[in-house]
Amino acid sequence: MQLLTLISNLVIPVVLCVILAHGLYKGVPVFDTFIAGAKEGLGVSLRLLPTLVGLMTAIGMFSASGALDILSHAFSPLTDFLQLPGELIPLALLRPISASGATALFQNLLETLGPDSMGGRIASVMMGSAETSVSSEINLSG
Repeated sequence: MQLLTLISNLVIPVVLCVILAHGLYKGVPVFDTFIAGAKEGLGVSLRLLPTLVGLMTAIGMFSASGALDILSHAFSPLTDFLQLPGELIPLALLRPISASGATALFQNLLETLGPDSMGGRIASVMMGSAETSVSSEINLSG
C-alpha cells in the first residue's frame, strides 16, 4: 500500500519533468508554448461562456417553473414498476443536459437519501456513467 501511495504522489511531477525534458531535448520553447496554450484555453473559455450562461439560465427556469416536477410525476409509474426511488427522476432527466445542474441535484440526493442507500448508489452510478450530450454539440471553431 505504501508503494502505491509513493507512486501516486510521484506520477504528476514525473510526467511534468518528462514533458519538460522532452521539450528541451527537441528544442521547443517550452514556456512560450505553455503561454500560447494558456491563451488558446482562455479563448475557448470565453467563447463557451455565453452558451454556458444560457444553458444554466434555461435549466434554472425549467426547474423553477415546475416543469421538472411535472415530468418527474409523469415518469413515476415507470420508476415504481422498476422499483427505483422516485427522487432519481430529476437527476435522470437533467444529467444528459447539464452536468453542473445534475451535480447540484446529486449532492442534494446524497444529503437526503444518504450515500449508502439504494438511491444514493444508483445516483452515483448515474453520475459516473453518463455524459452530457450538449457539450459534444458545441462548435469550438468560432
